[in-house]
Amino acid sequence: MPAQDQPLPLATSRYQDWRPEHGVPIGITVGRPRFVRYPFLQIKALAPWELFKPPYKGIDNVEIERRVYRERLQIHREEILAGLVEVAEGHPGQRGVLLCFENVNKGEECHRRWAAEWFIEVYGWDVPEIKDGPDQLLAF
Repeated sequence: MPAQDQPLPLATSRYQDWRPEHGVPIGITVGRPRFVRYPFLQIKALAPWELFKPPYKGIDNVEIERRVYRERLQIHREEILAGLVEVAEGHPGQRGVLLCFENVNKGEECHRRWAAEWFIEVYGWDVPEIKDGPDQLLAF
């Protein structure tokens, strides 16, 4: 696959942990969280839609979920890149923070980290998780 310039620096986090100093909040979930009171952008192509429809709805198999989601990323690659470019153009010089619900800092599996793995494997882009606690800010 040809090299792809990274439109903007990226990190991942939970909706619950996002702070303005982290960067531009970007929701990548199927639903909008009711508890979130701050505005955020969305890149719907990064949401795991297939996992909320039959035959995968309610499945409890991380390996299958991961495979289905990564297939989605490949299929929607151009749409994902276009969404990231749009965020970068609207927020020059800022980091985008891909948000969902799970607490990966406590060992929970999550599609945002699967997306981060995909970005590094396909494009060579490092997409770190913002850590909990006072040292949570990451340089970019």
